[in-house]
Amino acid sequence: MNAKASNHTVRNQQHAYAACPKCGKEELLLILKWRYMFLTSTMPIVAALLIGYFFHIIFLVFIPGILVMNYLIAKKKTPFLICKTCRHAQPSFQPD
Repeated sequence: MNAKASNHTVRNQQHAYAACPKCGKEELLLILKWRYMFLTSTMPIVAALLIGYFFHIIFLVFIPGILVMNYLIAKKKTPFLICKTCRHAQPSFQPD
């Protein structure tokens, strides 16, 4: 495939994600790996810190596991798009 045809395909694919397929609105939020990891790790880490402080320090051992697990999940799932209007989630375009 020549470069011109490949570039045309990329443009068409990016244009396909310019609007939400469910509601048609153009208010899309791109979630990247580090943002996803921060959002999914914050509450479990805070809970592990509080439980470790109030009950037993052994619960602090779970923090590295939480971070590693959420990193691996974020690596697989991201990037993806979320519609701000209807909260529909869809995978983002990833060029090869």
